[in-house]
Amino acid sequence: MPVRAVRWPLPGLDLTAVVILERDAEPAGPVVDPVWVTELERLARIGTWSFDLATATLERSATLEELYGSVGVDPDHGARPIEGEQVTALCAELRAGHTTADHHVELTLPGDRLLSCRAQVEPGPDGSPRRLVGVVHDVSAERIARQRVDRCGRRFHDLMAVVPGGVALLDPAGRVVDANAGMCALLDVTLERLRGTTAGALSADDTTVDGAALPEWLRPVPAGEQHGYRVENVPLRRADGTTVWCELAVSATSADDGGWLWLVACSDVSDRRRAAELLRSAGTVDELTRLPNRAAGLELVDRLLAGPGRDRVAVVCGDLDDFARVNSSLGHDAGDDLLVSLAGRSSATCRSAARRRVWAPTSSS
Repeated sequence: MPVRAVRWPLPGLDLTAVVILERDAEPAGPVVDPVWVTELERLARIGTWSFDLATATLERSATLEELYGSVGVDPDHGARPIEGEQVTALCAELRAGHTTADHHVELTLPGDRLLSCRAQVEPGPDGSPRRLVGVVHDVSAERIARQRVDRCGRRFHDLMAVVPGGVALLDPAGRVVDANAGMCALLDVTLERLRGTTAGALSADDTTVDGAALPEWLRPVPAGEQHGYRVENVPLRRADGTTVWCELAVSATSADDGGWLWLVACSDVSDRRRAAELLRSAGTVDELTRLPNRAAGLELVDRLLAGPGRDRVAVVCGDLDDFARVNSSLGHDAGDDLLVSLAGRSSATCRSAARRRVWAPTSSS
């Protein structure tokens, strides 16, 4: 099928649009179709102007006149045309000997409208400056989109600033890319120092997956909240070397370059962990002697007797003669001191034997 190529150099860019059209056999070779150029300029919301340096004549394309009209601009309102600033600036550059100068301004209009105006010197066949050419582009849509992205970014950072826990972004290599103030406070480190820190360096238990640089609590997942996971009781290392226990929620999110990042939310569970430990020990540890109480001792004996080494288990019970007389004659404080002293000596005596256990005496003994 006979075709023809319409080539349209994109103003201000080192690119050329090529449209392949069906054509007659003649003429041969590429052509520039003014109708198509006009239509493409109109679709791209672009208009052009030129200023002849020899005659000082300014000409505007039809699409530029339409563009000015659509955004409510009167180009000839005032002492000089709207392109006069760029013409003056480029003529000054030419007088200074800068024959390849260009000039760019942005014209902000009401209603979030923005025109990008770029002009440059066009040389003649002999290389000397012949005229000035300008391209006016309505970039309002791009501006609005950019503003929305910026506002979205600000909302995200504002949200991260008020999140009570720590939030960090890590790249696929496990390095911290960004973090909120809560994360910095949790680890007692500045953001500048935290950036670039590896997840392995943050882990206090130094556990990695298959010898890799990533700790076991950080594993690749597809992007999206539905693919996230939670990890309880992860020890993280603070700047001073102490450990903070955290519960982690890990997921993947999209990066600016089209890749992905880990999104890690940390909640400090150190207090909850200590409270759970206190509750656990409250039922199994004697408050006075800090030794396992009778219930813990019986549980230990049951476990040992049910184990493979039950034939080597021995239970030795002792009694304090006339302990009640100590309480009645010397007072309960003295009786408590005696129990603490007995618990300490018993523990010291049995400490060398790995399988021996001592549990707390009681006042009824």
